[in-house]
Amino acid sequence: MPTFSAAGDASAVDRESRSVGPVRLPRVAGLDGLRALLAWWVVVYHARGSLFSAAFEVPLGPLAVLSQGTLAVDAFMILSGFVIFYLLDREHEPYRVFALRRLLRLYPVYAVCFGATLLLHGAYVGNLHANAPHLAPELLDRVLHDAEQPVRDLGAQLAVHALMLHGAVPEAWLHNAAGAFLMPAWSISLEWQFYLVAPLIFWGVRRGGAGAAAWAAVAIVAFATRERWPEFRFDAFLPQQLHWFAIGIASYYAYKWVVTSPRPPALLRWAPHAVLLAVASYLAARSARFGLLRGTSPGDWLPLAIWAFTLAALLATAAGAGGRLAGTTRRALAWPPLERLGAVSYATYLVHWPLFTLCQAAFRSAAGEPSPPAMLALHVAISFPLIAAASFALHRWVEKPGIELGRRLAARLRAA
Repeated sequence: MPTFSAAGDASAVDRESRSVGPVRLPRVAGLDGLRALLAWWVVVYHARGSLFSAAFEVPLGPLAVLSQGTLAVDAFMILSGFVIFYLLDREHEPYRVFALRRLLRLYPVYAVCFGATLLLHGAYVGNLHANAPHLAPELLDRVLHDAEQPVRDLGAQLAVHALMLHGAVPEAWLHNAAGAFLMPAWSISLEWQFYLVAPLIFWGVRRGGAGAAAWAAVAIVAFATRERWPEFRFDAFLPQQLHWFAIGIASYYAYKWVVTSPRPPALLRWAPHAVLLAVASYLAARSARFGLLRGTSPGDWLPLAIWAFTLAALLATAAGAGGRLAGTTRRALAWPPLERLGAVSYATYLVHWPLFTLCQAAFRSAAGEPSPPAMLALHVAISFPLIAAASFALHRWVEKPGIELGRRLAARLRAA
């Protein structure tokens, strides 16, 4: 996932209108709702797996897409590209101010959850051993090696995780650096890598055609050569995932153009329908094994389809073009309970991992060795409410103080 990532500050976009250059962009309702859905998609994915148990095989029918949690993280990356460029275009902050605020947005919750996972690592390994009867021997060996080798390399692992650059470390240098201990944080490292270069991309795009073309070329080359890089666990090195962020960046400028245009195209009201038609056409062509689509899978397009449909609804609404489908989508994503879950989705994305470890160990202690389906049911009945409660607690007492500290320090840097 997970990431981004959940860490994109979409709530800042959703809750207020801000000046961007000489214009005021309207409130972008619905992005927090999308964040909530993506974060809980990752939670359901990990619950279904019961942390590597055979519950991964529990059938979900048409909801089987939930078994591909990395697709939610891909969509998070697109959303992050959109939101970060909104913020950069709104604030025009110096690099060090932007980086400091982003760091204090991410780090406090990350540090708390990483520390909790370290403390629970013995329980995590115990859970893996308890699941041994449900795992193929080669899979058991692999997941145990992934869990135990980082302990042997603890000093190096702590160093790269302290910098949040663990996703940029090749497997040949440090085994499972991206996924060690707090596994979902591989996408937080990816997000942080993006934050470090996003102002440079923004300044290049602002210079006009040459700068924008140069960064577009970088994204294209990175996408075309992504299979030739050394192995990075989860492809958590930014050049391997830059195309997702680039889609979000391009989407932001499309959105800005629509909302600042005196007469946006009336055909935008049909944009959500066009996305659904494109998806249906793809599925039909893939079923017929047509041309270049032969051999592709839904995972190749689903994150883009999710974002394209959301963006189409936002563009249609922003243009005043109306349309029942666009309005219904916007209202669904802006549903207050969903937006509240979205506001705490970063905490949800990280804290569910140590809580699953803790709950699974507790379930085993209280009920012996529950079957994988029983373990899954216990997670849904007990772990899910605990994850929601912990998310709100972390948001209030850890994440928000970090954001406020970032604002105060940023104000001092500006005044210096």
